[in-house]
Amino acid sequence: MKHTGDLEISTENCVQFFLLEEVTGNLTIAVGDQAKNQTWPSSIELPALTCVGGSLLIRHSFEAPKLVSVGDGLFVDGAATLMACRLVMVGGDVELGGISNLPRLASVVGDLSIYDVSSPDSDEAGEESVDENPYADMRHFLPALSSVNGRLAIYADIELPCLTLVGRFFHIGRHSRQGNRWFNSRRAGSKASLPLLASVKDSFTVVDEAELSVPLLIFVGGNVDIRADGDLPALRRVNGGLAIRDKARVKISLLEDVKGTVEINGNVDLPMLTNVGGDLTIKVDNVELPQLGKVDGSLDVAYRAELPYLISVGKNLTTSYVIDFAALQYVGGRIHIWRSAELLAPHLSCVSGSPYPADLFTRHPGNLEIDASNAEQWKSLAEVAGDLAIRAGVVLPLLTKVAGDLVVGADANLPLLRTIGGTLLVEINVRAHLPELLRVEGKCLLGFTREWILPTGVASYLPKLISVGGDLHPQRDCPMPSLSRVGGGIEVWDGDFPALHAVGGTLKIHGDVNLPMLTRAQGSVYIYGNVEVPRLISIDGSLFIQERTKAPVLMYVGEKLHVSASSWLPTLMEVGNEVEISAFAQLPMLARIKGYLEINETAKLPALAEVCGRVRIKPNKTAALPFLAFVNGRSCESGRYQNANAKDFPLW
Repeated sequence: MKHTGDLEISTENCVQFFLLEEVTGNLTIAVGDQAKNQTWPSSIELPALTCVGGSLLIRHSFEAPKLVSVGDGLFVDGAATLMACRLVMVGGDVELGGISNLPRLASVVGDLSIYDVSSPDSDEAGEESVDENPYADMRHFLPALSSVNGRLAIYADIELPCLTLVGRFFHIGRHSRQGNRWFNSRRAGSKASLPLLASVKDSFTVVDEAELSVPLLIFVGGNVDIRADGDLPALRRVNGGLAIRDKARVKISLLEDVKGTVEINGNVDLPMLTNVGGDLTIKVDNVELPQLGKVDGSLDVAYRAELPYLISVGKNLTTSYVIDFAALQYVGGRIHIWRSAELLAPHLSCVSGSPYPADLFTRHPGNLEIDASNAEQWKSLAEVAGDLAIRAGVVLPLLTKVAGDLVVGADANLPLLRTIGGTLLVEINVRAHLPELLRVEGKCLLGFTREWILPTGVASYLPKLISVGGDLHPQRDCPMPSLSRVGGGIEVWDGDFPALHAVGGTLKIHGDVNLPMLTRAQGSVYIYGNVEVPRLISIDGSLFIQERTKAPVLMYVGEKLHVSASSWLPTLMEVGNEVEISAFAQLPMLARIKGYLEINETAKLPALAEVCGRVRIKPNKTAALPFLAFVNGRSCESGRYQNANAKDFPLW
């Protein structure tokens, strides 16, 4: 039975639509006329309904066990309930005010708003506390939701275990009823768990004592506004501003770069923040930004703050407290010092484009080579504008920056060096003391040798090195506890890299290596030792596994996947090229392979639906491929390859 156009079904006429299969327009589920004093059904059921072409508005309890898609919006009133166990996609906005059971809903094209469940007898939303509402602890059931293309607003307790992407802004606040966001202050903050959320493309807001768990959130495309205690352990990039307000206690361990303005009016932990693209305003006491090196806008410090490595302020500098800017060299605008405040900046050399007095400041304008004949005359050297080559043992106690390459060919003590604009090359059998080094923009080659002898003891400790722009040459016995990004390739043999979250080139892992924060590898990954990468989400290149590997949240491999050792990849869904399985591998969610599939060991791929290339199964081996429907561009009967072998694929 098909209905063309809009349709309203109520408790009065629901029986005549019992066999309804499709509605091309909008569908409204309503309550009958209460004035007739009749007993209406407690729930409307349409067991044959599969599709609604327009919007679906639900004002009474509704069950549609075969409903698959809604073409436009879905709206559930606060006193209604919805049971749609097969609904997969909604083409417009979704507003959930009543109890909603949607176990297969995977995608929302528009906005999603989730409200506190209203009492069926309550006419005035927002007038009772959570404790007085017996429905307040009932959660909406959305276990398969993976993407919201619009905004996501949460005003209730919710778990979204599969959500990875929010296309517009994200907001979470106190419990609120549908149609009444201005609730009374007695309501508790909402609690939300989004364990796989990795990206929010617009703004991100947490207010009103809300409790939010987003352990894998890496990127926010707009502003971040936080007014409640929380932890964002994986966030590393904010393309808008950052505001910590209302004395909130917030920890953001990996955030390095904020493109916009930063306002701090709470207890915040930003141990990796190195660059602020807009203004920085500090409105509370005892703020520590231990790695901040640059503020492109103005800096306003109202209370005590620790900024030990701040080198540059692009605009005005205002301070109301005695601040020690130990590394500050440049202020692009004016300096305003309030009464009782004091500016301590021994290396400040330029303010508003004019020279500024600074003791012991020496800047070499070009390339410089230090050898035994001139080593003594460079004791006050603070900056080298070009390359620096060290050919004799030297101590440079004031050197903070080398704009070009640094070649260390003799023992060197550089206690204040923080940035290297080019490549760092420490030659073999040479010791370099670099305790304050923060960034190397080019390659970092520690004890380079063409004989591939892995050096030890060259740079014994790099405690504050945050990023390397190019390749990082391996070195044993050199801990790098702060290293968070390598722009090129890296080959590691052992040790802990507790902050490393991104590798831009090839990653090779030998032996016992700890990479607890690694979330993305832009090149290929080679695993030669037993490794667990608990937060690795995507690999743009290939993945070659030769020892036991656990990657519990890995979702995507861009090129090849070769498995030669026992592997646990429970969330991997797609591989961009060929797959070769030569050992036991757990791949329960792998659904698509864009290249060929070669199986050299008995395997189970329970979710695999498409292989764009051919399939080869080694003789005497079997593969369980129960849902395989497309092979090499041709369709095949689902369930045909429940127990496949080499004879099932003769066209290889």
